[in-house]
Amino acid sequence: MKYANQQAWKAIQALLPPERHLSSETTPVEAIWQWRGHGVHLDRLGNTDSPVKVILFHGVGTNGRQMSMIVGAPLFRLGYEVVAMDMPTCGLTRVNAKEKAAYDNWVALASDFIRAESANDDRPIFLYGLSAGGMLTYHVTVNVTANAVTDNIVGIGGTTFLDQREQIVRDKTSRNLFMSRVGAPLAHIAARTPFSSLKIPMRLASKMHPSTCQQPGCA
Repeated sequence: MKYANQQAWKAIQALLPPERHLSSETTPVEAIWQWRGHGVHLDRLGNTDSPVKVILFHGVGTNGRQMSMIVGAPLFRLGYEVVAMDMPTCGLTRVNAKEKAAYDNWVALASDFIRAESANDDRPIFLYGLSAGGMLTYHVTVNVTANAVTDNIVGIGGTTFLDQREQIVRDKTSRNLFMSRVGAPLAHIAARTPFSSLKIPMRLASKMHPSTCQQPGCA
């Protein structure tokens, strides 16, 4: 499937101001990049004259097309080349059922993608992400630098840079104190058992509520 044939993101776009809507000029070119059996969906807005390439990372429960709408297209209008990725289990990326779709895999995937992009393009790379995507920009940069993958990354930006190792951070971002003080430690234990693939809705673990959007049809 392609976003060109999907209605879900178009319903979200309808809730945005008209100036944030994708036009024929700013609609990304869709591509698939193969990684460990995953068919990773890419939104590309190419510009060979751009002095820098911007790679966008979405957060949990969102996707690259949403990043293209709110960040990618505006940057493209300013003359930048932009790529937005769909991480495994999100968007239109085809998941390899034999591979775990854990956050560590997101870091490895993004690092390998940057390696692949840098092999054919020596332009500087800037990473930008929202929510978990913001943390991803940091962890990917650390991983790429530590493993000498490339020295093309010139900067990162985004939200939200939260260190979940800090108790106060877990208390403020978890749905309640039970999930922070009991659920999080249990999750760490479960991650090293056969229950590591157990899935729970994000709304049960963190403060992700439909009430954050007040417009009809947004939830």
